[in-house]
Amino acid sequence: MTLKDYLKAQRISYKVFAYKMGVQMTTVYRWASGDRIPPLHTAIEIEDATGGQVTCRDWINAKS
Repeated sequence: MTLKDYLKAQRISYKVFAYKMGVQMTTVYRWASGDRIPPLHTAIEIEDATGGQVTCRDWINAKS
């Protein structure tokens, strides 16, 4: 699942998710839109924060 799909399905705003992750809202927007891929350690944190719904593998598959 993409981060964008996850946030939409859970009705979580970029701002709220950014606060949870300790990053700027624009950073979450860039991840969700596919403009940027988070570093591996952050992708692991995102996987944890989403309960495994957005996995590290999802980031790799998105760029393939």
